[in-house]
Amino acid sequence: MKTRAENIKTYIQNMSVLLVTESSTDRTAWKKLFIELGVPVGNFQNTSSFDEAISIISNNNIGIVVSSYIVAQMATFPLVQAHIEKCPDRSDYFFFMVSEKNSLAVAAESVEYEIDGLLIKPYNQLDLTEAVADALLDGSNLSKDIRQYNEILGEIRSNNIEQAEAKAEKYILNKPQSPNGYYLRGLTKKTAGDLEEALGIWKMGLNKDKKHHKLLCNIFDTYTEIGDYKNSYKYAEVLTTEHPVNPMRIPNFIRASLASENYHNLIQFCETITSVEADFAAINKPIAAALALAGKSLLYNADQDCRDLIIKTSRKAISLSEQQSRIFVASLQNLFNLGKYEIVEDYINQVPSDELNLELVGLELQIIKLSAGADKAFVKAQNLIKLNKVSPDIYKVLLESAKEIGKSSSQIQDMLYDGVKLYPDLKGELETIVLS
Repeated sequence: MKTRAENIKTYIQNMSVLLVTESSTDRTAWKKLFIELGVPVGNFQNTSSFDEAISIISNNNIGIVVSSYIVAQMATFPLVQAHIEKCPDRSDYFFFMVSEKNSLAVAAESVEYEIDGLLIKPYNQLDLTEAVADALLDGSNLSKDIRQYNEILGEIRSNNIEQAEAKAEKYILNKPQSPNGYYLRGLTKKTAGDLEEALGIWKMGLNKDKKHHKLLCNIFDTYTEIGDYKNSYKYAEVLTTEHPVNPMRIPNFIRASLASENYHNLIQFCETITSVEADFAAINKPIAAALALAGKSLLYNADQDCRDLIIKTSRKAISLSEQQSRIFVASLQNLFNLGKYEIVEDYINQVPSDELNLELVGLELQIIKLSAGADKAFVKAQNLIKLNKVSPDIYKVLLESAKEIGKSSSQIQDMLYDGVKLYPDLKGELETIVLS
């Protein structure tokens, strides 16, 4: 009987290996490992270029890819996607990733891309060897059922939908208690554009396993695609409870909670979200926007936990957004409405005075009125208007302050006339300030 090492060597001796890293130390360690496992010296390619890695994967039959999580300042999950597109049946193909970050975000994406091994630095050579060897040994011993599963998934990825559906139906007949067949058959329906039927099939699969990750993800994503956030909410709740949070879904998780008016559950939900280290720049803006919206919705709840959460979600949104952006201002407005004037003032003070937009100037003016009094607010508002720095908020503070410090009726009417002339849509609101 062959030993474990002999089985692995027999399995990988004809495979090619691509090493993708900017670290010469890592490259040396990885190459040494695979040579020891049985890959011939001539079967290696390596690169530190993201674009070259994509080209090598696309134009060659690479059995094993080992990549750093970050190459050329880019997360390398697109390399995984390129490898899947080139080799859609994953039965005898492997992708290993090495990350310097131990975060839920990286773990979540690794699970969804079905990476064969995620290794976190620092690691020793023994840890690396064991993790890779275990995955390769599992690959060499794949059961017939798993190979059939991978084959069907490969057919779907290659858009051979009729063949895939027939094989998926057969898979369900042969393994009626497995949720995997339902996942595959639902995927054929979704790929063909029949979303409702796909949802129905996936829900049948959840009857076999209520926590099945791929079923939950696909049901949630499909409901999100059709804009049915209320139905997507319950699946978001299970996903965030049972599985690592994928940052790419965070904005839609929050929208689902808001659409379902599950504000109480949103407290715990946002706690989970704000704990995620989401370093994916492309989604920082939608995450920040969703958090700002969550904070605004929670303002209607006077519960202390909600107040604490508004502060946390608003600070998180501010940290993910650009100064003076609508999200930045909306988050500050949430804090202002909560009465956290000092926090708002601290953030405004971080913006250079000559770069303050009118929304921030108006917010700053309201804080001056509350903290320093109507006299100072009135003088500040007048000076801003003389400099042609005008906004609805500035006129509101001007009129409120004028009344509080006892300006004459004729003066206030002149200010009201100027304000209504600039902002006719606010006539009723400005007149109410004067008449109150």
